[in-house]
Amino acid sequence: MAMLPLAMACSNSTSADDIEEELTEEEPNGLAVRIVNTGDSKMEIESGGSTVTYFCYEDECEDDTGYFSYTEVNAGAEMMFDTSSPEKVVVGVYVGFEVTRGSGHFEIVSGVSYRDDDGWAEFEEVDVLYTSGTIGSGDTVGYTYGSMD
Repeated sequence: MAMLPLAMACSNSTSADDIEEELTEEEPNGLAVRIVNTGDSKMEIESGGSTVTYFCYEDECEDDTGYFSYTEVNAGAEMMFDTSSPEKVVVGVYVGFEVTRGSGHFEIVSGVSYRDDDGWAEFEEVDVLYTSGTIGSGDTVGYTYGSMD
């Protein structure tokens, strides 16, 4: 009987709620660009040349000019278009792309950027920092959020 109080005092009192709270209390360290299709047909996004999306970090800006990208977002859906690197401290983002079909908007999202156990970059959303106006077929986006120095 004398061991019973000692055993009770040593039990692990961490619940699943406590673990979830620890995971979601991390400070946002990243930015992401999310495309939201608000139309009733597929939304198509192209980027390349001067219309690219890139992030700036404390020590440098990524400049991915010259590559070409094509993305589709189904009607009523959303997708993370691009996220900042988990290994660097992000200070800003330049959003550049052309809408070739459909309509919707884009958002700048803050969150926790990290690598999973397999090394893949992951992003947990914390807050929407900016929402664009409606953009549609033929519109070219060129928007800067944060510091690009």
